[in-house]
Amino acid sequence: MKRRVRASGAWGLVLAIGLVLAAGSPSSAAAALVIESPNSAFSGSGTLKLNFGWTYPEYPEWVNCTSAVVKGKVPELPDGTATFTEWSPSSCTVRDVYNTNLGAATVKILKLPKVEAVKTNLLYLGEFAAKATFEFKGKTCNIEFTVYASNPSYTNGAVTNTAEAFPSSTAFDWWSSPEPCPHSGGTPSWVTFSFPDPQFEVTEATYQPPTVTTKAASSITQTGATLNGEITPNGLSTKYHFEYGQTKEYGTKVPVTDAELTSNLYSAQPVSKTASELLPGTTYHFRLVAKNAKGTTNGSDQTFVTSPPNCDYNYSSSIRAGHIDKDAKEDIYQFSSEGLWGWLATGSEAPPYTKGLGKIGSGFGSAYQDRLGDLDGDGDDDAFQVLDDGHVYKWLSNGEKYTGGELIGSEISVGGACEIRTLDMDGDGKDDLMRFTSGGNGYAWLSNGSEFTSVGQKGSGYGVPVEMRSADFNGDGKDDLLRILDSGNVYGWESYATEGKWTGFKALGTVGTEFGNNYQVQIGDSNNDGKEDLFRFTDKGEGFVSVVEAIPGGWWYPKPKLISKEFGGLSRQMKVADINGDGRADILKFADTGVGYGWRATKEGTYTSLGEIGSGFGAP
Repeated sequence: MKRRVRASGAWGLVLAIGLVLAAGSPSSAAAALVIESPNSAFSGSGTLKLNFGWTYPEYPEWVNCTSAVVKGKVPELPDGTATFTEWSPSSCTVRDVYNTNLGAATVKILKLPKVEAVKTNLLYLGEFAAKATFEFKGKTCNIEFTVYASNPSYTNGAVTNTAEAFPSSTAFDWWSSPEPCPHSGGTPSWVTFSFPDPQFEVTEATYQPPTVTTKAASSITQTGATLNGEITPNGLSTKYHFEYGQTKEYGTKVPVTDAELTSNLYSAQPVSKTASELLPGTTYHFRLVAKNAKGTTNGSDQTFVTSPPNCDYNYSSSIRAGHIDKDAKEDIYQFSSEGLWGWLATGSEAPPYTKGLGKIGSGFGSAYQDRLGDLDGDGDDDAFQVLDDGHVYKWLSNGEKYTGGELIGSEISVGGACEIRTLDMDGDGKDDLMRFTSGGNGYAWLSNGSEFTSVGQKGSGYGVPVEMRSADFNGDGKDDLLRILDSGNVYGWESYATEGKWTGFKALGTVGTEFGNNYQVQIGDSNNDGKEDLFRFTDKGEGFVSVVEAIPGGWWYPKPKLISKEFGGLSRQMKVADINGDGRADILKFADTGVGYGWRATKEGTYTSLGEIGSGFGAP
């Protein structure tokens, strides 16, 4: 089907193109081009004919190109713009009215067209231009033609794509006698431009729900974090938000009203939102959720841990050592907002060195709020949750599991959980509570076996909470106090009784120096003498120990001696615990991969590598 249209030269144009998608065959054998899927490039081959409109024998009438490579990009939206990225006619010859071959010709598309709109079975092309070049009677003929608009229409159910070529600035002059090549001047003439029938079959684009990736959180603080992800909208406007919470139930979303992506709809786009008003030292789950008209996609679950408040690292680390059961061996705990996990120490001389118990308790809070201590004096450690609002809850151990969650105090941790320490300050076998304020005051609560009773202020001039530890450095069964400064200096307070009744703590002044930063120090009995020593671990994998010594009027921690330079862990990954029950603290390392490693203390004061002692511990 053809229609005569105005042209900028005295020649006609007939265009025939046959195309197929690179991704597959057309859905209709009769269709020249099938647009089936967005974000796909199309390519194919075809023919091209340029009709000059001459009627003289042995003079150029038209150029015939039997091959033409056509490539383009399918529109991103049903009403969007597709672009022809290549249109390369080849195998071209110039012919007369009797189809006699007059010689070779070349045709170039000077300006590629855009598909300005695609609707059902109709294709609208934007402006494009072509140039034919050939030799005739010793002259080089160059003929250019511009199509300014196309106007596809239905005719008896078939689709005809015609293009009307409006006059250019210079028109072609009809000559009374033929010349070797036409030239500019005069008035415009008519040309014919069409695609073969049927022309284009434009099917509905096969859109998909968005592609979503949840990425690691960043800029994590005590109370906030940046949640990150990536969305590929897959061609449609896409709304999104992040969900987050302390469990996989999430419960909170940001932003409250979904954000929206409306451009670059086939590209992967990074997205970020800020979660605020979080709890310090708490594990949070989060995921990215996006939806478009074709459906909703939930990204994978990711976790992050907010920075702990200014706590002693031993009280904010998720990994702890204590007694799940009543034997002499120290076991391993991991605290999280999702529960408490446990590993029993086997005491074996060969692997396995630990036995995983799985989840042994639930209902706990953030790791920095969790404490271990033997509340009832039965030989195994109980667990406590110390909230920042002053409330304290207890869980009792039966040797394998922790049950309870009972409230046992409401005005204890009023300055925040980081102020609270568990220690047996009166030597009765039951662990008590001590609160250290930022002003250096100390307040005590003694255990009666089931709850804690306040005995008021017990001293002043202590350090800030992060500096305060407890250790029985004189071996009398009562836990004493240590203040460990980042300068490396250590100060001590000795627990004492008056007439058989616990009274408080007596200041001893400086009890050690050269211990490095506070967070590098661990406490344990290195030699089974009943007195607790100080270990120091650097971020270079080095380990040191200082064995406490009695001096006139007190106790002293000498300069730490090197144990090894080969522990290979960061300070925060190192722990000490007696995992075989021989009274000597062994050295443990918990890698961020969740694998634990051990070094056993010997009678000679050395440490023997055990290799792996277990896995699945989580990051410390």
